[in-house]
Amino acid sequence: MSATECQPTGGRLVADGGLGPDNVQSLAESFAAEWPDYDLDYSPESLERLDELVFEEFRDDEPSLEEPATERPPVDRAGAYLAEVFLQTLRSEWIDDDDGMVLWVDGADGGTDFDPKAVAGDCFRGEDSFAATYDALTGRYSVPRLDEIGSQLTFDIDELAPSLGQIPALQDEDQEPMELAVGAIDQWPSYDLDGSPESLRQLDTIVDEGLATDVLDAAKIGSYAGSVFATQYDGRWAYHDETGWVIVFGTDDDDETPILALQNVVHSCIPGSATFAEVHDSFLASTDTAGPQLADGSDSDGEGDSLSEAVSEEELAAYHDRATALADEWPDYELDLSPESLERLDELVETEFEYPQSDADPAGGGSVTVISSPRTDAVAGYFVAVVEERHDAEVRHRGGEDILVLEGPDGTASVKLIVFVSACFAGQGSFVDTYEALLAQTGLSIE
Repeated sequence: MSATECQPTGGRLVADGGLGPDNVQSLAESFAAEWPDYDLDYSPESLERLDELVFEEFRDDEPSLEEPATERPPVDRAGAYLAEVFLQTLRSEWIDDDDGMVLWVDGADGGTDFDPKAVAGDCFRGEDSFAATYDALTGRYSVPRLDEIGSQLTFDIDELAPSLGQIPALQDEDQEPMELAVGAIDQWPSYDLDGSPESLRQLDTIVDEGLATDVLDAAKIGSYAGSVFATQYDGRWAYHDETGWVIVFGTDDDDETPILALQNVVHSCIPGSATFAEVHDSFLASTDTAGPQLADGSDSDGEGDSLSEAVSEEELAAYHDRATALADEWPDYELDLSPESLERLDELVETEFEYPQSDADPAGGGSVTVISSPRTDAVAGYFVAVVEERHDAEVRHRGGEDILVLEGPDGTASVKLIVFVSACFAGQGSFVDTYEALLAQTGLSIE
């Protein structure tokens, strides 16, 4: 397969044809097959070899429109390969923006989109690096690799995501985790928690709908997930002094015994950048275990997991109505929808609203319970209204979660509303700081 025609445009070497879900896989396969000596195996590490390939084979080439297309640098296929590495190793998907298809990358600290073909053009000109692009995006938005979401032998308890802090019940040697698992079944009887691998999707639905509200709920959900892995894949419960309850697979004679650390799993999924379905599939892949594939791009209700689904006009109007109601209720704070009013919103939340500390963490201690209440909904509505008043922004659905997405000249950034607002209520976030961070990430300014 020959490369599609390329031309220099706006300082970037780009291909005439567009990349997207319909052609990216075949283009990437063609490119990898053409250069077998560089071992392009779709791993993140292979991007360093891709940089080496471009440097050794193409860096001295100056693209010319007078050359036949087959003799020009294969920017489109290299961009397709970069896209496939992202798609195969990270939570990413194609979305359609005003200029065509771009790749969305989703992480615990938000997300962004980028054009893989444009990045490839910069790399062929020596202005960028495939490996550096991958490292920069995954680091900036805390995007976990899918092959690292599932089982891990050890992890540092201090590096757990700060959204929930430690989960005491999963750290208590005297606590029977199966009792917690049964507690999950009893607490959510309308969900089909039947012990099957497919029931892990039900856990994702429970999380998406905001039903896991404290560390005890998290412990129940984590224990139920552990029970599924233990019963379905011949695992056994074990207690580790540092990591708490884990599921151990294989025998003690195995050189590398896989261990599923429940605290690590829970902190990836409640709330976070992974789903229990993804943890399941990642575990099967990393241990070469047979089982159903759950994270096939659809939610448990079959409606997909796309960031491209904007909320309805009625839902967006409700956000603005709540913002107006909040401003009317607290006139002394001059909530006039200006960016400067976000400082006063921080003051209002800190002064007037109480944050419900969990029983396990009465003093705060860095733990954040995700809360949904009329107060948090009103404050979220106000933040949305301020951003939408001045910028190209919209609220999108992802499962049961609303995400504010902001677009600017430097790309797209997002924030998970319920998680972000809960952190602000807990004193571990700031509305004005978050707004300024979104502007910095997208290249926007206060207008």
